[in-house]
Amino acid sequence: MLVVPDRARKAPLVVVSHLRMPGCTGDVLAYPCPRGTRELRLDRGMTYLGVDLARQGYAVLNPDLSPLWIAPETATPYDQIAGWQKIVGGLRDRVAAAGRGRGGFGVNLTGRVDASRSALVVHSRSSYVVGPAVRAWRRTSPVVSVFAYGPASTAEDPAPPDVPYLVALGGADGDVNSTPSQWVSKHLGAARRSMLAVATVPGLGHSYVNRTLPAPDSTTARGATSAAPTPARTRCSSRTRRAHGCGRPTAVRPPRPHPSAPYPCGPTPRSRRPWVAAARVGSPRRAPRARRRCTTARPEVAASGPSAAAR
Repeated sequence: MLVVPDRARKAPLVVVSHLRMPGCTGDVLAYPCPRGTRELRLDRGMTYLGVDLARQGYAVLNPDLSPLWIAPETATPYDQIAGWQKIVGGLRDRVAAAGRGRGGFGVNLTGRVDASRSALVVHSRSSYVVGPAVRAWRRTSPVVSVFAYGPASTAEDPAPPDVPYLVALGGADGDVNSTPSQWVSKHLGAARRSMLAVATVPGLGHSYVNRTLPAPDSTTARGATSAAPTPARTRCSSRTRRAHGCGRPTAVRPPRPHPSAPYPCGPTPRSRRPWVAAARVGSPRRAPRARRRCTTARPEVAASGPSAAAR
């Protein structure tokens, strides 16, 4: 999925890479999903983030990676890191070409996207691709910043010394526990030319920022803001604790308006209304209205047809 501000000029590119979780109902890790199950599109669970970033003037590439993350190991029986670079790198090249007026995603993107640099937003397993992506894209589309939520990286994975790197850890994350903090501390003494920091978000579990995943109960406040979902009270089973966290809920407020977007209320200017292209959608459809205080813009969804690269 590609989200760009309507009538944008050279919107900076952000690549969002989702976590590894069962891509079919019934906790089934398979592709295609077996009969009797339904596909869970984890990329669409991060669409709210893409729309919110588009309102701030960014172009957001959010590919479906569930078929890639099926195997439990990143190196066997196939190289998932190399697969990520081929899939996401290929889509990024398509976006860059569309920004130069060659090809597209169903609309004219000439001059609207600047893919000469990239920022990465990674979740869980996707954190393994940061180092390889920084090295592989250095000449074509250098990575200029990284945000990792609940990263699964180990202490042996190098933190790029010249790329600002912010790690966020959910306070109720039972999947990676304190691994991100230990990983950051491993690299604090290394010579760096940019920031490396870790922050804890109270009340959030490992997968709660992805809206495709089932809520812990029916009382969850869905879509309350365009920021991350607000945790709800849950029964503390081991599975719920790993996925959503337990205990008293902590509200996450949406960020203040970006300096380049001084319009917190009233209709969103046309230059900021995001356009959404679905890389794996077969027919046009509309996305749900983005619920944001004092904002009436509705993202437009257009289909570009099935994409072999996204599979």
